[in-house]
Amino acid sequence: MPDIVLACRGLTKAYRSPAGELPVLRGVDLELARGEVVAVTGESGAGKTTLLQVLGGLDAPDAGELAWEGRPVARLSAAERARLRSAAMGFVFQNYQLMPELDARENVALAARIRGRPAAEALAAADRLLAAVGLAGRGRHLPSALSGGECQRVALARALVNRPALLLADEPTGNLDEASGAAVMDLLISLARADGAAVLLITHSAAHAARADRRLALSGGRLRPA
Repeated sequence: MPDIVLACRGLTKAYRSPAGELPVLRGVDLELARGEVVAVTGESGAGKTTLLQVLGGLDAPDAGELAWEGRPVARLSAAERARLRSAAMGFVFQNYQLMPELDARENVALAARIRGRPAAEALAAADRLLAAVGLAGRGRHLPSALSGGECQRVALARALVNRPALLLADEPTGNLDEASGAAVMDLLISLARADGAAVLLITHSAAHAARADRRLALSGGRLRPA
C-alpha cells in the first residue's frame, strides 16, 4: 500500500458574488502518495489556487472529506490543524512571500522556529538548505538584494526546512524567466524526491507538468487526467 499523505473525496467550494453563488470546486477526488509528483493544470480562473488552499487547510471546503496523513481534517481543532500543517506541509507561492526585513537565512530559519526547533538548529538547517539550492553565499542578503530566481530558491528552502511530507507549490515559476524557472523546477523536484515528499504542483507550463508522475487538469470544478 502506498503511503498516502493527502486524500480528499467530494470536495466542493463556492464563493458568493453580487450575481449569486459562484461554484469553483464541484466534487474533487484526489490521493497523493509519498514520493509522488502530481501536476495540476487548467485555464485561468478554473480554481487551481482555490484547490491548493483548500487542500492545504488555508481555506475550508463547503463539503467533502479531507485527510492529512490519515487524519480527517474536519475532526481537528484549529490549533491541531495549524500544528499538523506546520509539521507536514511546505508551501511555495508564485510571489515568494518572504519577510522583507529578514535576510535569506532568517527567512528559512523562521519556518523551523515556528515549528519549535531551537534557534541554532534552525539556522544550521537553513544554511544546509540554502547551500542545497545554490545560495550558500547569499544567506545574509535581504530579499530586496536578490533576483526573482534567488527569492524563489529561498522560498523553496523555507518550504523544505522542516522536511514536510507534502509540498504544495502554486505556480512557483510564474514570475521567473524560462531559465530561472527551469532551475527552480529542477531543485523543487530533486530535493522533494530526495526527502520522499509528495508534491502537488499547480502550473500553467506544459513543460513543467510533463515532468510530473501524474498530470491532472482542473475543469468544470473537477480533476481529470490531463
